Amino acid sequence: DTFTLVHNIITRARLGSMAIRNGSNHLKIFNNIFYKNLHGPQFFEESTLIGTSMDYNLHYPSYTYGQRPEFDKHGLFGIDPLFTSNELNRIELNTASPAINRGLFLEYIKNDFSGTRRPLGKSSDIGPYELN
Repeated sequence: DTFTLVHNIITRARLGSMAIRNGSNHLKIFNNIFYKNLHGPQFFEESTLIGTSMDYNLHYPSYTYGQRPEFDKHGLFGIDPLFTSNELNRIELNTASPAINRGLFLEYIKNDFSGTRRPLGKSSDIGPYELN
């Protein structure tokens, strides 16, 4: 079985942003923003790494505990995503965000969380919303 986590914001987790334990493998983790969590995603057993792919995520602030060097080779670490809030109280990227056009194009993701076609630029934006 495959678990896919793409185009999300995971924020203000008191421990790690995600705790991956035994029995969880073949994970696909792309284009997420891990924002102001105490630690990054944590993989507790080597078996959780079987078939797992994690890349093109933004981590702010950067973290060292639990970091796996084989993951997020194209990720952004310690770089503020530069959020803005809009009239709908959605947390979105502002026009100067380093996450714009920095995600992995996933052909099975056609729209963002609000229904906007994805990608609008040369590649998908990291996070749940594609900047118009």
